[in-house]
Amino acid sequence: SDPWGRLPYGQEEERMSSSVDWSDLVREGKV
Repeated sequence: SDPWGRLPYGQEEERMSSSVDWSDLVREGKV
């Protein structure tokens, strides 16, 4: 999954999973 959530249309499920991972990075201050 792309941590930035930039995936082709139709990959909502992957994007949602990526959003969770990205949120974790944000909370950890790794942005």
